[in-house]
Parts: sequence; C-alpha cells; structure tokens
Amino acid sequence: MSEVCVELVGKLVGEMLGLSKEELSPSDNLISLGLGSLDIMRIAGLLTKNGCNVTFSELVSNPCMASWVNFARERSARSSSNGSPLLGSANYSKGDPFPITSVQHAYMVGRRDGQELGGTACHAYMEFECGSLDAAKLERAVELLILRHPMLRARFSDDGTARIEDKVTWKGLTTYRVEGAGNPDSRIEGIRQELSHLRFDIEQDDLIDVRLTVVSPKRTIMHINVDLLAADVLSIQVLLEDLAHLYDGTDLAPIEIDFMEYARRTGIGEDARNEDREYWLNRIDNMPGGPSLPLKAPMESVKRSQFTRMEYLIDSKSWKNFTEKGRQIGVTQSMGIAAVYAKALSRWSEDKKFLLNLPLFNRKPIHPDVDKIVSDFTSLILLEADCANAISLLELASQMQGRFQQDVAHSSFGAVEVLRELSHRCPNDPKKAPVVFASNIGTQFISNKVEDVFGPLSKMLAETPQVLLDHQIYDHKNGLLLAWDYVSELLDDKIAKQMFEAYCTAVRFYCENDWSEPFPDLLPPSQRAARAEANSEGADLGGGTLHGRFFARAQAEQAAAALEKDQKTLSSTDTALAQLEPQITACGEPNAELESCRTAHPLSWPKASSRTAKPCWTIPPACTPRKPNGSALPMNTGKSSSRPMPPSIPAPRCSAP
Repeated sequence: MSEVCVELVGKLVGEMLGLSKEELSPSDNLISLGLGSLDIMRIAGLLTKNGCNVTFSELVSNPCMASWVNFARERSARSSSNGSPLLGSANYSKGDPFPITSVQHAYMVGRRDGQELGGTACHAYMEFECGSLDAAKLERAVELLILRHPMLRARFSDDGTARIEDKVTWKGLTTYRVEGAGNPDSRIEGIRQELSHLRFDIEQDDLIDVRLTVVSPKRTIMHINVDLLAADVLSIQVLLEDLAHLYDGTDLAPIEIDFMEYARRTGIGEDARNEDREYWLNRIDNMPGGPSLPLKAPMESVKRSQFTRMEYLIDSKSWKNFTEKGRQIGVTQSMGIAAVYAKALSRWSEDKKFLLNLPLFNRKPIHPDVDKIVSDFTSLILLEADCANAISLLELASQMQGRFQQDVAHSSFGAVEVLRELSHRCPNDPKKAPVVFASNIGTQFISNKVEDVFGPLSKMLAETPQVLLDHQIYDHKNGLLLAWDYVSELLDDKIAKQMFEAYCTAVRFYCENDWSEPFPDLLPPSQRAARAEANSEGADLGGGTLHGRFFARAQAEQAAAALEKDQKTLSSTDTALAQLEPQITACGEPNAELESCRTAHPLSWPKASSRTAKPCWTIPPACTPRKPNGSALPMNTGKSSSRPMPPSIPAPRCSAP
C-alpha cells in the first residue's frame, strides 16, 4: 500500500507540473515549481482516497518531494482504496431532512430582515451578452439542469436542516422585451437592479433563476441568479457548463454521487474537531477584528445591504510575471494577491493588524464524480494580517502564508464558530470579520464552451450577508480578474474607488518589480495634491494662529453655541475659552488672545482646576475651526464607524511662534 502511494505522489506532482520523475529533486520546493493551493488540495484528497491519511495543511507546510514521500510511506492506512464512511453507516434516504453546514446556517441567519448587514441573500448574479437564443430550448435546458442537480431543489428550514424536493418548481422562463423602447438602456438597468438583488424563498423556491431580455433580433441578455446556499464557485462553473451542453441537446452522463453521500463519507471525527477548537480558543483573546475602514454610518444601521461591484483585469503577461516572482520565493499566487489586498486596506484602516475572512473550497476526490456535484463545499478560515511594520510584499506575503499554513491545519473549527465564540466572550462589543478575500484561481471561470453558446459574461455581482467588502479573484482567458463587491450604504463610492485604484496600482507594481521592493505610495493622487498644497511654503495661511482665529470668531459670535456637554449647551464664549485654557497653556502657546477675551467677558462657568484636566466637550458645527478658504478642518470624532477617512486629512502647516 505504501509504495502505491509513493508512486502516486510522483505521478500526480509530475502531471501537474509537466515534469518527469528525473526532473523532480527531493528537496525542490513544489510551490516554487508552480503547484498551487488547489493542486495540493487535490493531491491530498487523492492520497487519502488511496489509503494515505494526509491533510492539505501537512502538504502545504512541507512542500517538497522528500516530505511528501515520507508522508506516503508513514501514513498509509489499512482501509481499502475506495474510502470508508466517517460518520457511521446510516444511509440518507431520498426526501429525508439532512443537516446543513455551519456556513449555510450563517447564510440563512444573515438573509433575514433586521440583521446587521443582513436582509440579503448569499447569491451570484450574472449577465451574458447573447446574440439570439431559442427561448423554448433554454427553458427546457434549465428544467433538465434543476433535475440533474438535487441541491437546486433543496428546501431549507429554520431547524438547521434541508431536504430535496422531487419535482421542479421553477416558474419557467421570464422574457422582457425592450425592442423599440425609447430608452432601452434605462429599461435594462431597471431590470438589472431588480434581479441583481433578488432573494429566493428558500422554503419554497428552486435555487436558480434564468431570465431573458430581448433587446433586438440580434441581441439578447441572459440573466442568471444562483443562491449560494446550493452552490459554491466551482458549482457555478459546473452549472454553466452543464446548461450550455443541455441547451445544445447533449445527453449528460448521470452523476453517481450526491452531496449528502459525500458529506456522510468525509465527515470530521470528534477528536480532530475538539483539537482544532482548542487551538482557536487558545488564540482567541489576542485576535484582532476586521479592518476598521471609514464608513458613512455604523454597520448596525444597515439592515438590508446592497452591493456594488468594481472590476479590473490584470493582463496575461503581467499576471504571468506576478506568478513567477512569487514562485521564486515559494509564495502562492493567492497569498501574494491577498497580501497586496491587506496592505491596500491598511492604508485606510485605523488598525493595521486585522482579520481577513477566507473561503476554502476543498472537495475531497473520494469519487470520480465529486467535481460534478453542485453544492456549497465552502468552509471559512480567519487569517491575520499584520501590516504595521511590513515594508515589502515579500515580507507581508511570507508572514501571511506562514500564518495560513499553520491555521489551515485546524480549519474544521471554522470562522463561523470562532466568530460565534468571540461574540459570546464580548457580547457588548463583538469582534467581526466582514472583509472577505476569495481566491478562485485554478480553473477558468467561464469556459470556452459556455462563451461559445451564451456569449461573454458581461456583468456579475456577488452579495453575501454580514459582509462589508468581498474581494474575489478569477482566472480569465486574458489574465486575472480582480473584483470588489462592497456595501454602498456604508462605503462611500468615492472612497471605495480610491481604495480599489490604490490596490490595483500596487498589484501592477509587483507585476513589474521585485517583491523585496518597498510598497508603493498608496495615497490617492487627489489627496497627495491636497497635502502638497496645504504644506506648500507659498500657501496662504491667512496669518495668525489657528486658535487665534477661533478666539476671534468666538468674540464675533458670542451668542452662538460654543460647547456641548451632557446635553447642555453653553452659549457663553467665555466658558469655552476657560475650558480650552489648560490645553492651550500646556502646549506652550502665548495666551494674549485668551487674556483679552477673559478681560472683556467675565467667566460664569467654573474653570478647569489644573493643566492636566481633560474636559470632554463636543464642538458644535457652528464653531468648527475653518481653513482660510472657509472650509472646515477635518476632525476625528473618535467613532471609527463614521470618522473621516484618515488618508484624506491634509497635514496642516502650523504658524505657531
């Protein structure tokens, strides 16, 4: 058995890298030779199926042939190569309820109205630009697709179970016609807005919907919605491929295993899960939360989130350069991109150490048809990124990859469970991880067959409950597609665009430069120009000091509200100056203006008792300090959920003596 597994290791690695046994050295770093995460997951699954009980985390932590051959010899199990059930021998009967995963349960809870960042389905919306389609053929193809994949007929219940309906309940093909409309683009956008935020009734509906918009005899738009309770990213690829074949009239071979049987045969043992739980609980008190990004409103104020997408395509040559630079230092493509993403976020985040939420798509090849199954195989893991002192991509990517390789070995206790535990420990201020990085590298998302039948993918949007920002990367026939889906009610569109542009700039930089080079300046050009103007020696500062202009305004508008505290408003300017005196004096500033105001206006409010006093006052908008041009100087309110964006605050020049 052990020698069979040793042979299998060499065969699989050689096939995936296109190398012969003679070209593979025992000490070669296989990631440096080009193996990706999905390749390693597949090798781990095939070895397990053939009797060698080895995990993805063990292989990715020791990516050389010598280690893998030792694993193959030492871990060879006595079970047959067909695999064995891990959760008992009870068979799932058709129509019986079956338990859903923790990720599916989180999607269910988040889609409900009234939840923070909820009220939305976890779904993928796609548009294809077709020439002309036969509507009757397409409708029949969709019906056959739903019959072929049981999870599209799943009904989910609040008790944490799902069951499969026997019959298709899809309502059939809806067709919109905008030929001859006065403003067809406006009509199309209205249809898009309705469908891109669709929420299925998961207790009644089939979990896929296909519709058409006929624009002209030679142009039709196909709209596809898939609820991700029933499908992960690879499943969507399977659905699109199968739909193209069914539309063409191809008879597809039946799938010999379903998701319920897969889950039964690949369950995690209780001992392993308890060990993983202990690992995370030992770390949990020192874990950060997600990035503290500048928001328009508190997260809890958004009860039904809607997402907006931004995309950028890295061309094939640049992506090949990026991949090669990572390969030379043993960093995977995914982790290289994740590190650039983290660094870009840190430019806007108040906290430089934070968590990213990473989906894992690990299908264990226990059967030849596993890759044909449509379901949600997703698990989630929380990845720490410490960007505070990371100077270069080499440093940050190596740090994050090392952390990932250690954590993924304990992924049976996933992000959902870890966040739930964090919530229990800090119920008044639970840590969250609403920023996602999803790597879908490994297979081209839209195959040539799908594009030949339905035309190019022209629009896509993914929405996920309890997520603020979801970054997905996809293999594209012309390179790598970078996509950000964000909640526009929280992230200002202008700020989101600046963040995305800065991120894409950094990716391009490391496509062309060595990863040991320091990170490029990610400050947006408009903000760099504003700072340069504010710091220019020739800038007109208006003369005097900042607090001097405040005093002058206070004297000119004595009746205006000056300070607010404990729901009390103090309209006496004298009172405001008395409270500010200790802070001004402590800074060593001359107090001529203060003395002038004190002489002219007797004080009615008790003055601060010492220079160390720190009165907590809120300055009303009417008294906000102003620039010489009249615009308000930015101020930090201390509330991270709605503060001004830190990079946008010009660094003011001081004219103090």
